[in-house]
Amino acid sequence: MNDFEVEFKISHRAYSKMMLHIIKHLKNDCYGVLVGKVNSIKNNEKVKETVEVIDTYALSHDKVFIPQLELCLKMIEKKLQGTNYHILGFYENLMFNFDKEEPKPSHSSYFMCDGIKSVKNLTSPYLLEISHSVDTLSKDGKRGKDAIYYQILRYDNSNFDFCMNFQEDKDMFKVVKTLLSRYTQNEISDFDDHLLDTKQDFSNEFIDGMIEKILASNN
Repeated sequence: MNDFEVEFKISHRAYSKMMLHIIKHLKNDCYGVLVGKVNSIKNNEKVKETVEVIDTYALSHDKVFIPQLELCLKMIEKKLQGTNYHILGFYENLMFNFDKEEPKPSHSSYFMCDGIKSVKNLTSPYLLEISHSVDTLSKDGKRGKDAIYYQILRYDNSNFDFCMNFQEDKDMFKVVKTLLSRYTQNEISDFDDHLLDTKQDFSNEFIDGMIEKILASNN
């Protein structure tokens, strides 16, 4: 990755939907789809890719199967028609990564990324891996305050390359905290729910206006 640099951005809307999906299903593995745009610039043989995640679609809180994945991706593609946004990859939150400093992608993430490579405008999908490194060490060696890190991985040639870590900013945390105080996580639907009841919208668009109002009130 020495000749490749990644800048990763995620919107309040995308982050909030992802976290509410995960919080609703804390005892399960969770998977979702990242949607947004990518801008690539090549300078002196080095490529810089700016990844902007605008929205997330909750996929599953159980095992993911290929027919389910294909149908979900086709439905998202249809929703994105007429926009400048595309499917970028996935997020996943895995129980076996709890309190691990070096989280590992699931077996599902490999076949999901293989499946998604056939989607137009996508050659190297991204994976946002949630790492439950809940304690950091301070300079004096003592356990520091709780922290959750997010790893960004890029899928290429059937392998994941590490790109970067990031942490949510204070505003993102405030928005999610406000939504949790309203029990909004109970209203989040994923594609599993949609398959059982098609009236449940796994894009969770109802939350978009709520987030805008929260951000406006915080300014």
